Amino acid sequence: MNGSLLIAALCLSVGQIEAEPDPKAQSAARLKLMIETAARFEVRLGGKEGKKLDLFDRPVLRWDNARSFVVDATTFVWLADHRPQLIGGMWIKNGHAFFDIQSLSSEPLFTTVDGTLRWSTSRPGITWQPVTEGAPPAASRAERLRQMKQLAQEFNVHAIKNAPDYDEGSVWRFRMMAQPIHRYAEEAAVDGAIFAFAQGTDPEAFLILESREDEGKSQWHFSLAAGCVWELHAQRGEREVWARPKWKHQDTDYVYGLVGPFVVDQSLLPTPAKPAN
Repeated sequence: MNGSLLIAALCLSVGQIEAEPDPKAQSAARLKLMIETAARFEVRLGGKEGKKLDLFDRPVLRWDNARSFVVDATTFVWLADHRPQLIGGMWIKNGHAFFDIQSLSSEPLFTTVDGTLRWSTSRPGITWQPVTEGAPPAASRAERLRQMKQLAQEFNVHAIKNAPDYDEGSVWRFRMMAQPIHRYAEEAAVDGAIFAFAQGTDPEAFLILESREDEGKSQWHFSLAAGCVWELHAQRGEREVWARPKWKHQDTDYVYGLVGPFVVDQSLLPTPAKPAN
């Protein structure tokens, strides 16, 4: 190869290298997009003139799910007086993005995006149940966290998934993430935490534990909430304590829903893997 051809080949090679996207930069840009999109949500308790919820200052979880073609996602919580009232995950799939959101509130929620109503509820999002056995909430914050982790291990959650995405009637059992994805702030009126049950790192259901007052005494309570569209079941020990039928787009009175789609710059998506020679 003569000198001019060698120089041309080197320049072409350098140009190809420079044209390759930087995966770390793409990941950072996607995270920025998801945080900015969550900030566009305005959620109020009770109606459009109700108390505005506060978006927690950072995502509580970053995840993906190759089995479901989700290339990147984040989960956020919205709070009132330091207690979670709404949980939602923004996921990027097939070049577009959606938010799936679930009420954790005892009050109706009114949700707008850029000033336009996109989702609302008319009933409580979760039902609290007392933990009728075991020790009451401990005096120290550190010990209460240990108690909550121990309680969370008593629960099992699974989904029943269907075609065409999965085998018809297949049962998917989720792993409980060892650490809560969100712990209530010390300023909250009660202590509590949110635990995720996940397929890989994808949270499909949530367990919320709180030290609530019941007949004048502090007692642990639990509730469960959906993180996906599929039929869900939860057990504590051998007893089923919660079930949620598969979500349908035509449902008119629901506490879980999808908001979107949102535009995603295609340059932020990972480059598809090249087939092996």
